[in-house]
Amino acid sequence: MREHHNETMADLSTAPVAGEPPTHTPPGFGEHPSASPLASDLARRVRHRRTELGLSVEELAKRAGIDPGYLRYFEMSPQATLSAGTLQLMALALDTTPLVL
Repeated sequence: MREHHNETMADLSTAPVAGEPPTHTPPGFGEHPSASPLASDLARRVRHRRTELGLSVEELAKRAGIDPGYLRYFEMSPQATLSAGTLQLMALALDTTPLVL
């Protein structure tokens, strides 16, 4: 008798691949204390560099030509992403390079 599984795409996307090590990082591992625990590594590095330069979200957004609301969202959300062009603009506004970020 066949067993029926009702797996969603979300279930499948988080399932480990045979022969590969798990990719889950324990919560809180390697996080900057002032950064959101859910933000991406890139977002934490952007926020760190922004605060290092003494820039507000609004100042960085204006320098980079992006919406301040999106920058706030980007710094806090693990789902937020940047296009290559926006990453380049952000890096220039932070006086660094995309590679360093």
